Amino acid sequence: MGAGLIEEGDASNQSKRVRRVYRLSAQGKYAVRHGWERLLDTVPPDLDSVLRLVDMALHYGAPYKRIKEFLYTAATDRGRLAAQAAALATEDMNYSSMRKQCDHQRLEAEAASLFSLAEQLKAHRPQDRPDK
Repeated sequence: MGAGLIEEGDASNQSKRVRRVYRLSAQGKYAVRHGWERLLDTVPPDLDSVLRLVDMALHYGAPYKRIKEFLYTAATDRGRLAAQAAALATEDMNYSSMRKQCDHQRLEAEAASLFSLAEQLKAHRPQDRPDK
């Protein structure tokens, strides 16, 4: 179909109703297995997306070095954002300043956690999988 990722399969008709069955083509299976890899080139803005990408990369066997670099980049980005939030925060007790203070602390904590996860990759590497 369209991009060649899906093909029509055989349908067993056990009823009078026409039934269409689709399955991934070989090209579609390849796209599913490898299409996510380009996502490691850009760090998403939210922590949950970063963690989901790392989980997907680990599941599909991405090189540990690439995952570690991705985590370091994400941590560095959050550290930079934390510094920006701290610079914008004032001593005033108003919403904007309190929000900047909270953003600063949250982003610093996220950065520290992501750095820690990058370091933990070495300890949790399966013995039968080489570091690529």
